[in-house]
Amino acid sequence: MNYFQKLKQTEYVTIANGKLYQLILWSNPSKSTETNLIFERMVSSFDIFPKGTTNDFSNTLHEADETSEDFSVYKNSTFGIKINYPKN
Repeated sequence: MNYFQKLKQTEYVTIANGKLYQLILWSNPSKSTETNLIFERMVSSFDIFPKGTTNDFSNTLHEADETSEDFSVYKNSTFGIKINYPKN
């Protein structure tokens, strides 16, 4: 049996500003409940900014994030993206 046949895949895909963005999670089905909660928080925080937008890329988390002390913010002004990710 192939290793990937034992894993669960969750994928979000969008096209913005002429670019394809994919957020993919491969997880062990027996541990997917906890992993999926973290992944869903990451997905919901993912921001893509329009071309030519001047955004301050502030290091603040969305108000919807309940335990922001557990997450950091990755921001890349070259690609115009921002996403929250787990600190550990």
